[in-house]
Amino acid sequence: MTKYVSRLLFLAIFFVFCSCSDFQRVMKSDNVDEKYAAALAYYEKEDYYRAGMLLEELMPILRGRAEAEKALFLFANAHFQQKQYLLAAYYFRNLTDTYPRGQYAEESRFMIAKSLYFDSPVYYLDQTSTVSAMDAFQSFITEYPNSQFSPRADSMYNDLSVKLEKKAYENAKLYNTVRQYKSAVVALGNFVRDYPSSNYNEEVSFL
Repeated sequence: MTKYVSRLLFLAIFFVFCSCSDFQRVMKSDNVDEKYAAALAYYEKEDYYRAGMLLEELMPILRGRAEAEKALFLFANAHFQQKQYLLAAYYFRNLTDTYPRGQYAEESRFMIAKSLYFDSPVYYLDQTSTVSAMDAFQSFITEYPNSQFSPRADSMYNDLSVKLEKKAYENAKLYNTVRQYKSAVVALGNFVRDYPSSNYNEEVSFL
């Protein structure tokens, strides 16, 4: 049993070593087509780190070629898949600026908003990313009302709206908790005005 486990461990290390060696060889290669094919292969295997490294090297070289837009889209999405959401949003925006009528423009506009959505923190922290994501979703829905991504964009926009509503409610309630009653009256009144259909309004009436 121990010999069997040792053999498996040896094979695993061997394959990892071979994989790393092959990647380093491709990285050093001057063959653009080979490097691009390898980037696509790593991407398909969901090895987004290696795919991203290859694509980053390729993008300046591919500029002006048919593969350039796809390479930039995959590079942006590789960042998204690694949860590097602000970088993903940056590169998706770069794509829409560079290829405003391109094959990936519509999806990239959606992915800008989606990236910011996932960057949005819990309600009690700063909500700059939340507001930016909502603006991006609104812009996307306005420009692509019939897009296949529009229902998802609507749903995610509503999620963010609920988050801002909760933050506004908790902030208003805090004045009452710390006994700053005049400020509480103003803040709670503003909350009811801004969110007339809120589920929190019944609670507000008792504060």
